[in-house]
Amino acid sequence: MDNRMMDEVLEARRLSGYTLLRFVSGQILKVPSPLFKVLRLHVGDQVDVEAYRIKLAALAPEAAMERAAWLLKQRDYSSHVLGQKLSQVGYTEGVVQHVLAALQSHRYLDDERYARQLLQRKKAGAGRRGLAQQLRQKGIPSSVAQQLLEEEHSPENELKTAILLLKKHLRGKNWTPEEIRRKGAAMLARRGFGWDSVRAALDQVLDDDSSLEGDFSMGDAFE
Repeated sequence: MDNRMMDEVLEARRLSGYTLLRFVSGQILKVPSPLFKVLRLHVGDQVDVEAYRIKLAALAPEAAMERAAWLLKQRDYSSHVLGQKLSQVGYTEGVVQHVLAALQSHRYLDDERYARQLLQRKKAGAGRRGLAQQLRQKGIPSSVAQQLLEEEHSPENELKTAILLLKKHLRGKNWTPEEIRRKGAAMLARRGFGWDSVRAALDQVLDDDSSLEGDFSMGDAFE
């Protein structure tokens, strides 16, 4: 006697990178597209869902590795973001961690390398705080982010960047010193520059032009 619990496919909806299966029992499966091509189901099919999961699990590691390799050919990723992309199309956490560990062991995936590249691309337009936020969003470990920011974006470099951005921002504008301090400070703050860098950049830019004089206080810039 067959005591397996059978279920019926109520919906098989094809989405980007996966097929969403919904069963009469209420169970829902997200099946990556390469796996669904091999283990295709149709609405109305009677299925032992647990047995189906086991079959998916046997095929998943190789398919997930192929997808990860394809993604990395397009561009570099942090481990966190690549893991998210695999999870989004239905690969389980265990499979995702297996793939990430294998890629890291062969240096195809390297968070420090990725973070250095990101800083090189972004440091000309953002302050230390803004860069730190971008690294956090990519899932870079805080210890790695802190070390790289110390190496790549020292206070001296941040000040130079703030001055360049401020001068570019002021180009073609006929602002009073008060407007420069208020609007310039707001712009630099939005880009993640620290208070010391904002104040020093504004002081230096204003000092570079003797016509830009005023008694506007830095405290007013953020009111």
